[in-house]
Amino acid sequence: MELKYTYPAEKWNQALPIGNGSIGGLVYGQPFHEMIELNEDSLWSGGYTDRNNADCKKYLEEIRKLLHAGKTAEAEDLSRLAMHGIPVSQRCYQTLGEMRISFHDDGKQPVDYTRSLSLEDAVVTVDYTLNGIRMHREGFASFPGQVMAMRFCSPAGHAVDFDVSLFRKLNQDKVTVLNDDRIQISGITGKDGISYCAMLKVVSDGRIRPIGESIVVSDATNAELYFAAATSFRYGDPDSECAGRIDRAIVKGYEALKDEHVKDYKKLFDRFSLSFTARNDNENIPTNERIENFRNGKEDPGLIAECVQYGRYLLISSSREGSLAANLQGIWCNEYTPSWDSKYTININLQMNYWFADSGNLFECEGPLFDLIRRMDKNGETTARVMYGCHGSLAHHNCDLYADTAPQDHWTPATIWVLGNAWMCYHIWEHYRYSLDSAFLNDNFRIIENQIRFFLEYLVKNDKGEYIINPSVSPENSYIDESGRVSALCEGCAMDSELLDGLFTIYEESCRILGKKSLENVEETRREIAKVGIDEDGSILEWLTPKRETEPGHRHFSPVFGVYPGENINRWDTPELFEAAEKTIEKRISHGSGHEGWSCTWAMALLARLYRRDEIYPLLVSQIGHCMYDNLLNGRGMVPDKDIFQIDGNFGLTAAMIEMLVQSHHGKVVLLPALPEKLSSGSVAGLRLRGNMVLSMQWKDGHVTAGKIVADSDNAFTLVMNGHESRITIAKGDTFCLDKATD
Repeated sequence: MELKYTYPAEKWNQALPIGNGSIGGLVYGQPFHEMIELNEDSLWSGGYTDRNNADCKKYLEEIRKLLHAGKTAEAEDLSRLAMHGIPVSQRCYQTLGEMRISFHDDGKQPVDYTRSLSLEDAVVTVDYTLNGIRMHREGFASFPGQVMAMRFCSPAGHAVDFDVSLFRKLNQDKVTVLNDDRIQISGITGKDGISYCAMLKVVSDGRIRPIGESIVVSDATNAELYFAAATSFRYGDPDSECAGRIDRAIVKGYEALKDEHVKDYKKLFDRFSLSFTARNDNENIPTNERIENFRNGKEDPGLIAECVQYGRYLLISSSREGSLAANLQGIWCNEYTPSWDSKYTININLQMNYWFADSGNLFECEGPLFDLIRRMDKNGETTARVMYGCHGSLAHHNCDLYADTAPQDHWTPATIWVLGNAWMCYHIWEHYRYSLDSAFLNDNFRIIENQIRFFLEYLVKNDKGEYIINPSVSPENSYIDESGRVSALCEGCAMDSELLDGLFTIYEESCRILGKKSLENVEETRREIAKVGIDEDGSILEWLTPKRETEPGHRHFSPVFGVYPGENINRWDTPELFEAAEKTIEKRISHGSGHEGWSCTWAMALLARLYRRDEIYPLLVSQIGHCMYDNLLNGRGMVPDKDIFQIDGNFGLTAAMIEMLVQSHHGKVVLLPALPEKLSSGSVAGLRLRGNMVLSMQWKDGHVTAGKIVADSDNAFTLVMNGHESRITIAKGDTFCLDKATD
């Protein structure tokens, strides 16, 4: 399974990504002037700043009264002053720079050019023939070795001649050549910023010499490049850290380093496999052509499976033990001020990055997310106290590498939102549900309880005597108020109620599992959280009271959070709300939502929960055919004339496809609940289920024909397969064969 091309990349959204969690590279594969975009996950624009606005708690009650009196404009004006961070913005993720390699060839055009990225080995290769000589390059980013390594080869008798340098446009304070074969750049990202070092060493059988800020290699048949990068965010001496990594890699040797890398990667990647057995004659076609053909109506089930596995590849490559969590672009960024600062947007985007980490059998890759959540919890205690005068903890809709929890931006539809870390608690709970690791739940219980502490004090009652968040927003959406003005601030919304109901339930269940005493008034508060209403058109009442929408096809599906990723709106317990949610989803999609990158994948996951298989395939075509670049990285799709990469669309596609294959909530395991007809035959292995179980199965014509469920814990559930239900009890270590179920 690989991405492959017959042309070199000319821009970043054609280049091929490699990464080891901390270090990332986008490899262009240019035959004469190669470029590799470089990233280090902790290289951000500056140091930590306490941005909490102490004036917030002084004016909070006045803002609430203005909203209650219908004076929305006045409430929003005051909130812009009192409820925003000081300064307004958090830190920005940045590119590390570029590795530039110029080959000293005669300029003739190469023939038989190919470049590829193996999803099975995580190695990029470039091959071409020049003057009758076959040239070969390859590269990878090693997690065990914490270096990026590349090798250039030619047959005996044909020299590989090139020069290589490192370049950073901003804050490159120093270029140093060491021992004639090693070069490094270093600097600080602004005042009180982050110190960094990027270091490259060349090993070759040819002549090596430094000239200016480059290393020049001549008369070589083999050359190896070892690259390392580090910052002061983690290390007191980034220079020494880089030198040590490179020295250890060289002692190990290129082949051993590569073998170690492949084994480490495959240990994660090979746990899960997916294939569709419909006729597929596209595997030998270049990836960019497959995308175009798919967009134009040609079926390509293999490409869909490849996109699912590509999401897993990208998570393994951008989120490993000791790294930061995957940000808005994973780790691959070629700008100094990228869109939305490539931070952690936590009103959907960061969460989407990790929706499939458990079900996709990549538990280890979720560790950086939990590290960030724990740091957010600590900082959120200060934000809760300083800004709201409350105990507990909270986070708003953005955070950065410092886990900053103060509000970001002056944009009311997103900024005035206090549920960021509350949503993140769902990931703690979901990891427990998939692993049944009570020690993990206990270690993170304080985070959940801190959210409960905050909301027990922060919630207020509306005229119906129900608990609401005031002020609040339905993330990034707006409405037309009674004066005809476009507004966003509100007294509670559907997403608040759904998310809070789930949060309180998670807390109560965690107390029961761990044998802990609950805080006072939790059960009573949960019962009195404002109920989600149904609008006159039968859809979910997004703002709890009827309001005129400004954008019926808004990209966020916030009012149906309880359908997915939540599950407290479902067909079994809340059939009326489930029907209303179905109408909400239909309305959103019919007005244009769900056709834009990450939003498209959320729509697919929601339709999967509705079992609406026939409506999913057109969205797959939209997502892969219109929202993915040649290198399969996800773009916004609807933003003309601007290349905007958001990795959540890649990750969301993987999560949505898994939801089409199996659903394992509410005590049920439902097989093939929403798989499109065009994918009606295939197989999957290594899918994790809630309850600490692993599923493998084969199906033909939409009918499960074989498979098994392996239990890593004792379990009992209802299996829904081929239209029949069976009650299954399984002991730890046992295997249940699907052909034993009623058919």
